[in-house]
Amino acid sequence: MESLTCPHAKLCSGCSTWDISMEQQWANKKQSLQNGLENLGLKNLPEIQIQSIGPTHLRERMDFVIEDGRIGLYAKQIEMIVDLPSCPLLTPALQNYYEEFRRIPWPIHKGSFRLRVGPSGEKGAWLDFSHVDTKILMDEQKMLLQLSSLGFVEIGQRRKVLEKTPEKFSLREPVLRCWSKTTYLGQTLSLFGTVGSFSQTGALANQVIVDGVARLTKNMGHRLSLEYGAGNGNLTFPSMNESNRVQVIETDLLALQGLRKTAEEFSLGHRIEILNPKETPDFSKVDLILANPPRSGLSHFLPKLIETKKPPKNFIYMSCFPESFLNDAKVLKDLNYRLQEIEIIDQFPHTHHYEILSRWDQS
Repeated sequence: MESLTCPHAKLCSGCSTWDISMEQQWANKKQSLQNGLENLGLKNLPEIQIQSIGPTHLRERMDFVIEDGRIGLYAKQIEMIVDLPSCPLLTPALQNYYEEFRRIPWPIHKGSFRLRVGPSGEKGAWLDFSHVDTKILMDEQKMLLQLSSLGFVEIGQRRKVLEKTPEKFSLREPVLRCWSKTTYLGQTLSLFGTVGSFSQTGALANQVIVDGVARLTKNMGHRLSLEYGAGNGNLTFPSMNESNRVQVIETDLLALQGLRKTAEEFSLGHRIEILNPKETPDFSKVDLILANPPRSGLSHFLPKLIETKKPPKNFIYMSCFPESFLNDAKVLKDLNYRLQEIEIIDQFPHTHHYEILSRWDQS
């Protein structure tokens, strides 16, 4: 494989394994996961498959930090931000947008921001600055005017939308737009959300993931599935067959609004039910669980499953954090689930992180 170069690799913490060949990175990730599964006492493990999205130019969404004029990512050894004029992980479109963002003279002591490029090339920025810094920008106007000329802008944890009035800038309620896509029975669906919403790193990685979920669920014949961590529906729709119903659990209300909007636009709303995350689902009627939890894993969900007398037959678990995945895998083992398929989707090259897609069923 062609050698990779990055002038910031030795200092920037974004890529912790840059000096290791891609082949060795894949081998290390497979061995790490294999060891973790074997330590749980799992028997007759399936072979771990791995899919690479590529070594560079794969990110269409990335988070950065501003600190006293430096814009980039944290350093490896010291508590400071490495100023990054470029990053080889970004797609050309996102790199171009990032360079445009950097030309604006941000008077921010410290804050974070997300940039993303949508399926049709639309650009979006989400600024997560302090209230004081946000007020300075709103009063000064020129920098926000420059940023809004580049693309769509959201501000703050509530992801309010920047709007220019004749007199000044103002913030209005979040607006759902198509920032990513998924599939349903092979048909492409626009997913609605905000710039600050969670999504996979880019379209290439996401296509591998949704295709994997669609393949795993294609012949299950499930009538009622339960999805934990549904987000805006990225895995919901590819896991659906022609007639099943889906119950979803999600705490991000904006993500749920996006899921509903996609479902309504494609006439699928009547087959999706939103559950109260605080209540215990009726597992007796569910034949498939699909889980895509945050890094903390299924600690709030599995205790409810343990209490049921008859766990659902099929369980598909996707995770971007091996530690919590292995903790949850032990519980699934104790519930008599058997690991049938497992795959690493390497959408975080040059790091120790990776995505896991696994299928379990009742033994």
